[in-house]
Amino acid sequence: MKKYTEFIKENKGDGILMVVDVQTEFGDFIPKGFVDQLIEYCKNYHTVYQIWDSNEGQKKPSYTFPNEKLAVVKKFGTKFSDELEETVKKLNEKYPDAKEGDIFEFDDVNSYVVRVKNNHAWFYVPEKMAQLFSSLKGKSVVVVGGAFGECLSDVFVAMESFGIKVKYDKRYIYSAKTNDDQNFIAQKQPNII
Repeated sequence: MKKYTEFIKENKGDGILMVVDVQTEFGDFIPKGFVDQLIEYCKNYHTVYQIWDSNEGQKKPSYTFPNEKLAVVKKFGTKFSDELEETVKKLNEKYPDAKEGDIFEFDDVNSYVVRVKNNHAWFYVPEKMAQLFSSLKGKSVVVVGGAFGECLSDVFVAMESFGIKVKYDKRYIYSAKTNDDQNFIAQKQPNII
């Protein structure tokens, strides 16, 4: 019989945690107590990275998590740039059968777009995020945050495209189905996703 501490150690992979879109701007979807318990959970990892969304013009992340080494900004989808929208249109025409995880690099900068199959269709990976993902190639990384089936999935697929061994810890994931009226209990979280 496997000891619980062995199970936890195996599932932490390389001790790296990626927190996605845990910020006050998404508070309507984040259950009560989620952030406090996630802060405690971060202490189990020697390295924590954060990817946060600036879609409403935020200048910095809402939280700094324990053992956080770097916070990287992302933008929602691709609609924030006419040039990027034109690139995506051309990719759709040239690669109509692009599969989830197919990655395309821009010629002039170290940034990418990745095909995703959810509400967004494409995910933009800016240079700083691309550098982070490249540095994690071949490593096991646990991903938490939100929203499940949306931005969290975009980041997950992009990380896989960069050769990262990614897995979710569904105990620490919120979704469009969760809300701030719910009380967060890590052990019961998968039931509400």
